[in-house]
Amino acid sequence: MTFNKKILFVGIVIVAILMLIVIFKPQNPKNSSLVTIPAPQQSQTQGNSNININLTPADQRGPVTAQAQATFKALNNSNITGETTFKEVNGLVYIAVNLTGASDNVQYPAYVYKGTCQDTNQPKYSLSPVVNGKTENYINKTMAEIKKEFPLSVKVLKDQNPSDGFVSCAQLQ
Repeated sequence: MTFNKKILFVGIVIVAILMLIVIFKPQNPKNSSLVTIPAPQQSQTQGNSNININLTPADQRGPVTAQAQATFKALNNSNITGETTFKEVNGLVYIAVNLTGASDNVQYPAYVYKGTCQDTNQPKYSLSPVVNGKTENYINKTMAEIKKEFPLSVKVLKDQNPSDGFVSCAQLQ
């Protein structure tokens, strides 16, 4: 092959690859149900195989097929109360935490624990921190699977150090 034929051949291969990329282009993330999957946080327990998944808001994803709610009770004189909602949306459980009395711009670590608010078990699921009284999370479970794990409690810590205690807890039974 002469030098010009080699350049022509390489050019044809490059054009073919570009055409394949255009034809098999990945789906636009705005239309995808999974937008990002963050890396597991250091605060997750060992052996926890569940991943927090950030998705579009529940009201934009599809119908809610099952749900459970619980009220947060203030702990350790925090005056932090509120509500948590677990909803199944398109086969995933959406967890919303809404607190009142929480300080603005402070990150409160939050976890779902197996057992009641009085139990001292290790966290089962790590949630993103509560900021300005709110956090929203998805876990890769259905409500039927979650209900088999009841009782569960959602506990909010004062800070990253668990020995500093909890500021609020909601119990699902």
